[in-house]
Amino acid sequence: MSRWDTIQVEGQPTRVYLDAPAGGGAAPGIVVIQHGPGLDRFMEDRVEDLARHGYVAAAPDLYHRQPQDGADMMTRMGRLRDKEILVDVDATIAHLRSLKDARVGGLAVLGFCMGGRVTYMLAGARPAAWRAAGVFYGGNIMKPWGDVPAWRCGVAGGSASPPNGGRAVPAHACGARSRKHHLALGSFSDSTVTMDRASIGRPGICS
Repeated sequence: MSRWDTIQVEGQPTRVYLDAPAGGGAAPGIVVIQHGPGLDRFMEDRVEDLARHGYVAAAPDLYHRQPQDGADMMTRMGRLRDKEILVDVDATIAHLRSLKDARVGGLAVLGFCMGGRVTYMLAGARPAAWRAAGVFYGGNIMKPWGDVPAWRCGVAGGSASPPNGGRAVPAHACGARSRKHHLALGSFSDSTVTMDRASIGRPGICS
């Protein structure tokens, strides 16, 4: 069942939205990276949908260090720093590994718009952590928020689908060699990721 967990990040509490498949047991995990508006209902839906498809999904609140000063989305995004995001994601991974109601196996990371850019960064900064990385509607992919290495895990990217209903994108090394993995916003097979507008859902606000 979906819930908000509180974890400690550098001695400060932060929220993580989490959901897991019914019944507990072993399952792959996915760290979900928010888009510019933050952890809104769209992001909660993505976490819940991933759990329905058999994944333990967790979305950390990347804005937790910021004051509640009514700043607009672009201001809040501009305050983010890659080094702090890495700390947040490392803490989220540790939380997934420590869960009592699920045994989390291999991990993937995916994100939307601003979160797609962060996902691309995470694929390079933490290559050993991920079996796959999914960038959806990524914004400012090549704009650094600090120095990070080139990505070294399988990365799949998607945007709006063409009129014929979808397209296939190479996604080698996705860790989906034995069965089809449905990621709520696409279908990971052993060689391709097929995405269409119906499965991606409303992309939210892109940065």
